[in-house]
Amino acid sequence: MRLPILSALLLVAATQGALAQSQAALQLVDRVIQVREGDDTEIQLVRTNDLSGAQTVTVNVSISSTATLNEDYTIDLDGGVVTFDDGDVSEYFTLSAEDDGDLEGTEYVTLTLGTASGGANVGKSDSIRVEILDAQNADTDLDFVDPLSIRIREGENTNINVRRSGEGSGDVRVDVTSVGVTAVDGVDYESIRETLDFEDGDETRNVRLEANNDDELEGNEFLDVFLESAEPDDRAAIGQLTVEVLIEDDEPGQPGEFELKNLGDNEVSEDAGSVRFEVNRLNGDTGPVTVDYGTVDGVGDDGAKAGSHYVASTGRLLFEDGQTTRSFEVPIIDDDEPGPQKRPFEVVITNPTLLSTLEPGSNKVTIRILENDGVTDGGGDSDCLGWCCFVATAAYGSYLDPHVEVLRDFRDRHLQRYSAGRAFTAWYYRNSPPLAAYIAERPAARWLARAALTPVVYTVAYPGVTASVLALSALLLLRRRRRKSVGG
Repeated sequence: MRLPILSALLLVAATQGALAQSQAALQLVDRVIQVREGDDTEIQLVRTNDLSGAQTVTVNVSISSTATLNEDYTIDLDGGVVTFDDGDVSEYFTLSAEDDGDLEGTEYVTLTLGTASGGANVGKSDSIRVEILDAQNADTDLDFVDPLSIRIREGENTNINVRRSGEGSGDVRVDVTSVGVTAVDGVDYESIRETLDFEDGDETRNVRLEANNDDELEGNEFLDVFLESAEPDDRAAIGQLTVEVLIEDDEPGQPGEFELKNLGDNEVSEDAGSVRFEVNRLNGDTGPVTVDYGTVDGVGDDGAKAGSHYVASTGRLLFEDGQTTRSFEVPIIDDDEPGPQKRPFEVVITNPTLLSTLEPGSNKVTIRILENDGVTDGGGDSDCLGWCCFVATAAYGSYLDPHVEVLRDFRDRHLQRYSAGRAFTAWYYRNSPPLAAYIAERPAARWLARAALTPVVYTVAYPGVTASVLALSALLLLRRRRRKSVGG
């Protein structure tokens, strides 16, 4: 017999309340990250709620991973243990993706947090999937079609589309498999185990995802849909590996989803004093629930560091029954020293309690602290880490601007597939930072750069429309010339 919804939530809250308000939670910042063969990536962890004392947590490699430790990747982590010293709010370790020269498509490794020491808990964000992008280019790529995060309500169904691209010909195939994260495969949704056959010339195939309605209050649940076993393996490979699916619970009494919002600009001067954030509870507000927040150091020498550039901040926000908004502040430190133009760090929310969840894509905000004591790096965007569209970022003012995203997508999907494109990309990254620095500091230069880049962006984003416009223009020009010739 199920208790009434509110009573059940209050009962669980009462049994967990004292511990939840005092105990530190150690957890991972991201659920999925990508790294290309030959590159490194930092796996970030955050300690929330209580920063006192030294605490450790072990890191384990899942046996379900398709990438192999010490062959496809290495991890720089002594004894497989991450240590938080007294006062530390974030830590990270490095994963290096090895370029083995083989055509393998995208592989992945799942890392999970094991045992925590020093009186800490392991929080809900206890695993991360690192997707290793192949440095070798296949004749045919098989990818999920955007969007790569899907919402579906209980009792509904949707198509998940898979795309074939590249210059390869002939028949290819790929397996599609569902894997539950918090949703149970075959219970909360109908299990997917299907092979998609692409005949020569086929561009798109799809599978059907059906979410079951069980008439139980469970909160939102998650699953992943994977691509596996592209064949023939000598000319077909998997690109975008997964789609995340959120199944929305439709029962009354939902505890809600949390989103993090910055109430000001994402770029702030180092003399700004503080940055204020708001956490909103969406799509339900039944019962008392909590969510943690914390700050995460920027990686590398140019990343903002707690204690030097901002004050390490963490806490546990309690939302009472019916309460939908809480806020907090992160103090910024004016260090009176010259440095890079921008120092990034992140603010995250994590570890929602009971049946509450995080809204996908809304759990993290990147803050860039702008130097006001003299720039030492020529004005470059310090968090680009070698993969920014430097000139476009300077022209449009943000690495996250939609125009810049279009150019990055074109680089990854097209230029990186061919040796000439990769050579151009390498040349561009060696030579463009000085030009980007010049543009970033001059409004007139930014306007001219945008004027030059915008037609390129729209050509890349809408090639069919651009081709039609050019063809129509050529036709009109040809007719005009013929009329002139006849008239003459």
